[in-house]
Amino acid sequence: GWFAILCLLVIRYWFFQILAVSLASIIFSIYTTHKLALVTRAIRQKKRWIAKEKAIELKEQRRSAKEGDETKKVVEKKAEPNSIKAKEEKKDDKDEEVVATKLQTDHPPKLFLAYFFMVFMRLVIEVGFMVGQYFLYTYKFVVPELWQCSHWPCPNV
Repeated sequence: GWFAILCLLVIRYWFFQILAVSLASIIFSIYTTHKLALVTRAIRQKKRWIAKEKAIELKEQRRSAKEGDETKKVVEKKAEPNSIKAKEEKKDDKDEEVVATKLQTDHPPKLFLAYFFMVFMRLVIEVGFMVGQYFLYTYKFVVPELWQCSHWPCPNV
């Protein structure tokens, strides 16, 4: 009777504890997925923007080439070996800029703060449930040293 009910109560309490602790991780996972989706969307938009800029530059180059500027062609022929080196140097500079990025502020990123908050909340929830189980299980449920059975089929009265 009452022992089975108490066991079910404790087991349900543990299930609720598992649910509450895992809820913090689930919320963090959803937040992280949302932020990563925003980042990938921003990267796609940046790639589109760069592609549009390159298309505009190509159109301008074609237009200037059609105008037939003779002096420009002469200057380009003379500077051709140097221009290839200059383009390579520009590419190297761009790569260094991308690799050597620096945080603009001293504040920690939002994802780190979200992770810290999730760990802190899990800790608080775990401690809360341990305190709850201490009061629920230890002092509310007392097993006597001697149990004398007075019901059937016990031989002792």
